[in-house]
Amino acid sequence: MNAVFITARTDSTRLPNKICRILAGKPIYEHLIERALQTKADKIVFCTTFRKIDDKLAKNITDKILLFRGDYKNKLHRWLSAAKTYSIDEFVEFDGDDLLCDIEMIDKALTALNKADFVTAPPNIITGAFTFGIRTEALEKAYKDTTCEIIQFKLPKTIIPTTAVGKKIRLTLDYPEDLEMFRELYKIKYCTTLPLSEVLTIFEEHPQLSEINWYREKDYKENQQKILFAPDIPEKNPFCSGYSGKKSFLFRIFRKKILFVPDIPEERSYVKIPVGRTKLC
Repeated sequence: MNAVFITARTDSTRLPNKICRILAGKPIYEHLIERALQTKADKIVFCTTFRKIDDKLAKNITDKILLFRGDYKNKLHRWLSAAKTYSIDEFVEFDGDDLLCDIEMIDKALTALNKADFVTAPPNIITGAFTFGIRTEALEKAYKDTTCEIIQFKLPKTIIPTTAVGKKIRLTLDYPEDLEMFRELYKIKYCTTLPLSEVLTIFEEHPQLSEINWYREKDYKENQQKILFAPDIPEKNPFCSGYSGKKSFLFRIFRKKILFVPDIPEERSYVKIPVGRTKLC
């Protein structure tokens, strides 16, 4: 049994309450659900937290999909618990910021997970187009080997092919400028049900859209750099238990080739799950 896990929560630092912001007449989370339902996944699971602040979000989740409420600080535990609760063998993560995540890539990833433990995207994929997929068994094994929200993977990865690479386009909802871009995009055409290829065509025809939020990509990448070089010491690393600040997650893979972050010494080889978040969702 496979699934798409929509990972989302109500609060956000850079764009408060973004999951409930209105786009084309309805909240963002409804767009996420509508898009996820277009995939060929056996199940769609909306993974949010057990905090009171997310009660309203949980109550509004449609009966067309499943709801799981779990750990606020540890997304890895939330995913693993959701997978066990609903007997999911493999899943693709659909980040709550990426409301136009590539449906075709998700379906290809679900198919690839029949044989692969871990699937990801090309290094220069558009931010917001795809995150990753993983088999539950592989996630559970890796999770047992870490004390941080950093998974130490020694798994071969399968790259899902896509043409959504090398373009100056941001399709993730992280800053106010991102929301502005999406609203302008949806004025041109309702995109939630469109294939990503058609969305990209709109950007080609309306290059002014990218100008709204593309400069935020630099801020995003700089944030990635800071997180990737965080020390493996709980007191100093916001991704380890024992740290008093906010937690996030990374996947560490001991490889020579580094995705997204060039010039990292091999002994500190980190790979961020592609275009994923470095904050809680």
